[in-house]
Amino acid sequence: MKDEYAETLVELEAALQVRHIAHRPLVTIARDAKPAAAERLANGKTLNNLPVRGADGAIVGVLENINGELPSVERPRLDVSAVSHSMRRLDDRIVVESRQTIERLLQDLLSPPYYQLVVTDGRIDGIVTVSDLNKAPVRVLAYATMARLETAMSVAIRTVTRNSDEAAIQALGEGGAGQVRGHHRQLREQHLNVALLDATTFRQKGIILAKLRVFAGGDDKTIQAEFDGLYERLRNPLMHMSPFVGESIPGLQRFAEDLEQARQRTKEALVAADGL
Repeated sequence: MKDEYAETLVELEAALQVRHIAHRPLVTIARDAKPAAAERLANGKTLNNLPVRGADGAIVGVLENINGELPSVERPRLDVSAVSHSMRRLDDRIVVESRQTIERLLQDLLSPPYYQLVVTDGRIDGIVTVSDLNKAPVRVLAYATMARLETAMSVAIRTVTRNSDEAAIQALGEGGAGQVRGHHRQLREQHLNVALLDATTFRQKGIILAKLRVFAGGDDKTIQAEFDGLYERLRNPLMHMSPFVGESIPGLQRFAEDLEQARQRTKEALVAADGL
């Protein structure tokens, strides 16, 4: 049966593109400017990567790590007559099409130089860095990814248990099942007509699928820790609007790993949802 909601989530993930988070307009410096002038400009704007423009206004390179924020990236030389002698010249590694998906962009930001120049209609008109990953479109991507996972888990559980919510929560053991029933009862007392499975938490759905042998990769504690981590690092920040990664490269790596883990679990759930 066609699941229009799930298809909408997939389309939403694909629709979120680099252009939606790129920083514009670009702050640039002329290629014949003195390094000292570039350093003053970057410090005043708190920029660590400063695009360099040619005589025609087009971007010809980048002064990378000008403020020294990244120990693993070499700083530009200051003992030259013009910034053109210490800039990094354009290459494929540092440019990205504005319509590329944010999901694909994450991989390019995981290694030096930790930024991408954004190309729109053949012209560089923006830049995207780790800090841009705290913008709203990235939150929407994370939400769509997590919502798709939880939706797939619910469908998989009902497929494997043949629509028996009672059988599903029995997989949580006596204590866990009792907790779900208690929560379900509270919801019904508030005149909320929800199914028993809908009273389970994100983590509990993961444990149920592990018990049903849909999710592999560890015992109950391992699965519980995995889904607790996804909740704390992705779902909880979405609810409270706290930063995902800030300026942290390790934070970015953890964020990308979490999204990939969520997608992998979604694939496993969808296999079960299709009837094993």
